[in-house]
Amino acid sequence: MGGMVVRLRKRDVYLYLASLLVAAFATLVLLYPLGVQAVVVGGARDVEAKPAELDVYASNTTVYCYGGALELKNLGAAGQAYRLRISASPPRGLSLLELRLNGSAVFALGAVNASREVVLPAGSSARLDLCVKASSPGSVELVFVDPAYARATESRVRVSYRLTDWWNNTFPRRVELVPVVSKPGVALFEVTGSGEVYVNGRLVRRISGIAGLGSDAFAVVLRRSGADYLLPYQVEAWTVRGDGVAEPSGVRRPGEAVWGDDRLVFAAYLENGSRIYIYMGGRYPWGEAGDVQVLEGAALLGGERLNLSRWGVEARGFSLNLSGYVVFPYQSVKEELSDPGSWRNAASGPVRTVLWFSTTGFSNYRVEAAVTLWGRGVNAALVYVWPSLSYRGIVLEWVSPRIALRGNTSLAFNPGTTGNYLPLRLEKYGVALCRDFFLSGGTYGYFSLALGPAPFAELKRLDAAYSSFPGG
Repeated sequence: MGGMVVRLRKRDVYLYLASLLVAAFATLVLLYPLGVQAVVVGGARDVEAKPAELDVYASNTTVYCYGGALELKNLGAAGQAYRLRISASPPRGLSLLELRLNGSAVFALGAVNASREVVLPAGSSARLDLCVKASSPGSVELVFVDPAYARATESRVRVSYRLTDWWNNTFPRRVELVPVVSKPGVALFEVTGSGEVYVNGRLVRRISGIAGLGSDAFAVVLRRSGADYLLPYQVEAWTVRGDGVAEPSGVRRPGEAVWGDDRLVFAAYLENGSRIYIYMGGRYPWGEAGDVQVLEGAALLGGERLNLSRWGVEARGFSLNLSGYVVFPYQSVKEELSDPGSWRNAASGPVRTVLWFSTTGFSNYRVEAAVTLWGRGVNAALVYVWPSLSYRGIVLEWVSPRIALRGNTSLAFNPGTTGNYLPLRLEKYGVALCRDFFLSGGTYGYFSLALGPAPFAELKRLDAAYSSFPGG
């Protein structure tokens, strides 16, 4: 009898324990769905961070950002949201690391450290932008975890970074221009859509063309003494007429395509050891206004007034009588024929303004000129002159322009293509296009004059190299 009682009591205990287990399981099922049980009890992974390892390039001077570089994903097994906190291992050589969600920082490591939770609803995902700046190569481990469900949510991503000298990683390619100069000084650059590079009005080399790119798809950077300086630029619309005269018609708006005769223009101070990088394929519109003001009969340039008359332009440091004069034979008394001209504002942008001058042509000759005025402290004038003649026969004298220099004004003269047609030369009084020479009439190319208060660079050669990101 006593043994039977013991057996009954044991059975009651087992039944009691079983009922407790059933009740606990029922309670667990009621409070936590099966997916949550797998997370809470079984330790199943319910958050994924991809990729587990990420290699990026970084710069010591510029913050590089990589859009959507990391993805956080709530796998949805538990059917609930997680609040992920972000931390990082001690970095080496890292100046800044930042994670951004929809443009707002959720984690920052550097001069200012900050962190906020990333909420991931069940089954959702989030793309994080990664921004870095580093002084030396290294790596950092990022940890994402919801402390309430650490085993199920903890994810790690190792970010390794290498250095490059690329100014901005949104530009896929660049052209590096390496000047070799016999005399340092100011250089006024014009790069045509077809790839011709003009410096102070002189064609110095050709590079790969930039036609087809958007007018805001460039960044121009000058490197001097190990430091990079972003240079302002503009893209001007130019067309070549049937007679060969290149004529400007305005500044390209952001996003407009660059055509073959258009010009990317900027200015830089050149010395041996300096570099110019033209980055292409990104987007960096230079939105600041220029500082050249065009008034009625005048232009203001760097605090100096340039007077525009029917005959040319006059400033404190120089004057150019663009009309010049011509002398034809068969006259009893020598007569210098000179036609007046008119002005129009052809293009105006953040770097320079282009004024167009054209004479009437009444005296069987014509002078057309693009007077480009560079602002932003350069305060120089680059003048392109296109002479033409409707007279056929001997020309006793033809001078254009007459030049008067005052003070310490620098002058750079380039015969351009006019030198292929006329025996022109630079004299103290101006440019002598020809003297006692037979001319058949027509347009005779162009020549250029650069004038300014600072010395102009004297270029021996301009080397070029091409590379794609990340360079090397």
